[in-house]
Order: sequence, then structure tokens, then C-alpha cells
Amino acid sequence: MADTVLSLPQPGRARLRDSLILGAGSISFVLGAIVIFGWHTHNVRLLQLSPSFVAMAYNTAAGFLMSGLGLLAIRAGNRRVAIIAASIAFAIGFLTVTEYITNLDLGIDSLGVKAYVRAGVLHFNRMAIATALCFTLAGTSLLLLAVPIKQARTSLAASLAAIVVAFGVIGSTGYFVGATQSYAWGSLTRMALHTALGFIVLGLGLVALCRHRDPEASEGAWAPLPFIVATGVLAGTVSLWQALVVDREAAMSFINNLSVASDTTSPLAALKRTEMVLPSAALSGGIILAGLTARVVSLAQNAWSKQLQIARINADLMAARDELESKVAERTHELELANRAVRDVLSSVTDGRFRLCNDHEDLPKELTPTGPRIDLGEGEGMRALRKQARAAAALAGLAEDRVQDLETAVGEAAMNAVVHCGSGVGWVVMTAGTVQVWVTDTGLGISMESLPRATLERGFTTAGTLGHGFYLMLSTADRVSLLTGPTGTTVVVEKNKQDPAPSWMDKIALSPHPLLADAA
Repeated sequence: MADTVLSLPQPGRARLRDSLILGAGSISFVLGAIVIFGWHTHNVRLLQLSPSFVAMAYNTAAGFLMSGLGLLAIRAGNRRVAIIAASIAFAIGFLTVTEYITNLDLGIDSLGVKAYVRAGVLHFNRMAIATALCFTLAGTSLLLLAVPIKQARTSLAASLAAIVVAFGVIGSTGYFVGATQSYAWGSLTRMALHTALGFIVLGLGLVALCRHRDPEASEGAWAPLPFIVATGVLAGTVSLWQALVVDREAAMSFINNLSVASDTTSPLAALKRTEMVLPSAALSGGIILAGLTARVVSLAQNAWSKQLQIARINADLMAARDELESKVAERTHELELANRAVRDVLSSVTDGRFRLCNDHEDLPKELTPTGPRIDLGEGEGMRALRKQARAAAALAGLAEDRVQDLETAVGEAAMNAVVHCGSGVGWVVMTAGTVQVWVTDTGLGISMESLPRATLERGFTTAGTLGHGFYLMLSTADRVSLLTGPTGTTVVVEKNKQDPAPSWMDKIALSPHPLLADAA
């Protein structure tokens, strides 16, 4: 169906993002608290998941603690706590990066506890430079989200969070493939496994928070998403590139032992140059793939957004159609009640001589025709219809005065059809003691607003009404039935041999007095 929802409902998506934010903040906070507890209790198993793995530095645990607290504070709406926690996480990362760049010891590495685990660590109790960069980026992202939201800030925060996820993927890939040295930055400290996994969780939580709080994000498109996906592809590419570089360097070490360093034209030297082509090709291809992937995601987002817009428009149109149908049905019912009230009033005021019909079934039953149908638009049409009505009245045994009244009513009905429509058709039918004359036209009909005055007010006439002639018909006929609408008007004039009994007499006959009923 056109209005089928093609994704999770908006409340469901919001709850899913909120759960991811809460889970990421809680995991980051608990991870930092557990490792800090491990440092103070000398529980090495909490610091490094394996004796051969790098231990999580004390400041790294503090950074996770503050980052998780900042994420939870933003979710809870406590901006002051969020800013403080984000600032501490940013300061931990930024000062450590400064130490690496300037080769200075700022004294922040030993603020917590004295280091006693050194597996894979270049500087005692100093986090890896990749870890420091991640906290710098995560702290910046949290600070951007802790202040009043703007589209540019939210997009930047999401982009920084995507880089954090990428660092976590790069840092953890080597552990899972058994090549941890392949993912170190030269001789610098490697990122611990639970540190890398923590950054993946923290980064995803930040991305979810950015998406949740972006005031400009539509249901089908989000501006930072192509960059986030491209960053993920680049992370995988860099991981592959690093692994290939380390593998090729090991192979080159073997080649160097067999080749003469000065002999650049030897086959082994050519092989050395060839062996370094694959990592470079993998990196170049990965960069191109990341760009293409970002473009594909952008196009897919636009297509998805348009699909959702079309679905939403269709749903709105169907809702509007249903509402319109409901209003039409309600209005139709109101008009039916109003028409019924008008019919009852007109019938009562005219003592039953006038009958306003709702459809063709309400018209009188047509009697036996006495002659052909007559085109009233022709010159002698109206005279011919009156002549035919007089002849039928004579056959039905009507007195002369009643015949004349019938001629007057028929003449007015025919005249109205010609004057107000330009033409019409009339014919006469009869049975013993009763004559009917039918006059039809294809005009626009008589408006319901004008009908009471056209019926009851002598001399009233406006365009589209029967005016004075209709008043004469009610004065000279025994009964007049009228069916009118935008497709035309039908008038049936009836005259009996004898005057009909008043309508109130018919009602008494149908509903006898209770006293008479008891007497019977």
C-alpha cells in the first residue's frame, strides 16, 4: 500500500537511539570505573585482558569514566555536569597528545597511581597517542553537544564521533587477527583491546546522540551519515594497509639480507620495489572506495527520503480523503434532514397539495398514456399539451370548471419549462377519474433556498425558480409533485374527478381516535 510505513515508526526509532545512548554511556562509565578499581586493587586481569596485551592506562580509564558520565548527563539534560565531564576527558587527551608532540613530561601520567604494569608500553602509565587523540575528539564532540544545538555543531560532533569509532576499529582489528604489532604506530604504545572496544561503543553512542538531537535531520536523510560510512571504510582500509606494510617489511628484511644495498639494478632490488606496490595500491583503492561509498550512501539517503516523503504525502492524502468523505457524508445527512423538513413544511402549508420528491421513486405512479410525448419548444407545443389534457379530462369525467383549472395548471407548468430552460417535454396519462400531466426539462433546477418562496409567495420569481406560475399550479391543481436538481426538473400535475379530501382527514382515517377505537 502507498501509505505503508517503510521503517520503524518515529517513536520506535527514538527509543532505539535513546537505548543506544544510555547503553554506550553506561558501558563507558562502568569500563572506566572497573579499570580504576583494578589499578587501586592491583588486579592486573582488569587492566590487561591477556598477559601479552597492552594494559589500559589509569588516565585512559579516567577518560572513559568522564566520557560516559558526560554522555549520560547530556541524555539527562544536565548541561553543567556534561560540560565539566567533557572538559576533563578533552583535557586528558589533549595534554597527552601535547606530551607526545613536544616530548615533554607534563606530569599528568602519574596523577592517579604509580604504574606497575609495562607490557607493550613505551612510557610508564601513559596512554597510546591514538587513545589520546580519541579522547580529544570525543571530548570535543561532547562539548559541542552540551551547548545549545545547531546544525553545524551537530554535524561536526557526529563526524568526530565517527573518527573515534574508526580508531577503535583499527585498534581492535589486530587483536582479532593475531597481529597486534601490525596496528601499532611505529614504536609508540599500542592501544589496549578493551580500550579499542570501549571507543567503538563510545563513538556509536555519540553518533546516536547526534542523530537524536539534530534539529534539522529528516526521516530519510542525515547529512553526516555519508562521512560516517566513509570513515568506517577508511578505518578498514588503514587496518589492511598497516597489516600489509608490516608483512611486506618482514619480507623486505629477508630480501635485504640477500641483496647488495648498492645494487639497485639487481632482480632482488626490483622485487623489493614490487613488494611495496600492494600496500600502496590497497591504501589508494580504499580511499577511492571510501569516496564512492559516501556518494552511494548520499544518493541512497536522498532516494529513501523521497520515498518516505511520497509515503507521507500519500498517507496525508488518504487521511484528507477520508476526512472529506466523512464531511461529505455528514453534510449529505444534514441536507437530507433539511430537505425532509422543507418537504414536510411545504406539504403541511399547502394542505397536502404539494409534494417535494427526493428521487424518481417518490414521483406518482405513471398512469395510462393518452397520446404521444410533445416537444414544448416547438411553436404549438404548449397548446397541443393543453388540448391533450382537456381531452383526457373529458374522458375521465371531470366537470368543466375542473377541466379549465387543469388547463391553467398545465399551461403554467409548460410555460415555466420553456421560459427557464428553453424547451421541455410533456405528456398526458390518465385513469378512471384522474388525469396526470408530466412536464420535464433539462435545466439547472430550482434551488432549495428559493423553493419555499417560489411555492408560497405569489408573484415571486428569480432566475432558476418557477415563480408566479408555480403559485397558480398549486391554486388550480389537486396535487403537484416536483422533482428538481442540477440535471433538470420534473413536474406532475394531477386533477381528480372530485375534490380530494384534506390531508388532515386522511391522517384521522389512518389513526382513529382512541375513544372510537375503544368503542369499537
